[in-house]
Amino acid sequence: MKSFRKFLCMFLGVVVMMSYTNVAAQELQNADIEGVTPRYTNMSQITSTLAISGNKAACEGICKMTANKTCEITMTLQRCTKSDKAYTPYKTWTQTYSGTGKKTLSKTVSVDSGYYYRVQVVVKIYSGSKLVEAGAKYSSEVWH
Repeated sequence: MKSFRKFLCMFLGVVVMMSYTNVAAQELQNADIEGVTPRYTNMSQITSTLAISGNKAACEGICKMTANKTCEITMTLQRCTKSDKAYTPYKTWTQTYSGTGKKTLSKTVSVDSGYYYRVQVVVKIYSGSKLVEAGAKYSSEVWH
């Protein structure tokens, strides 16, 4: 009888722990991760924006540098069709900056109708020739 009670208590404990793990996993799955912002050492922010008007796409990538290092911004306008949803590069630009403060890469380019577009901004921070930090940000999708 004593061993049965011990078994029953252990079994109920395991069931309670498993149900809590399941609830925690479900909450994590339902969480809105859009608001998560990574912490950087040499920059405080990366932004990526895309606006399409007529057949022109205005693309912009911004990095706010907090350290006096070299910053390389690569901005890629990507596109895909409704059916495949596999983004491929359409246009790419790269600019190198140095020092602290806001670094902006802006380009306007002609676009074709019938595609989803988005902008990917990749920022790489160098100390001399050594890569010390990197980050990326996508803009929202825009159908044109």
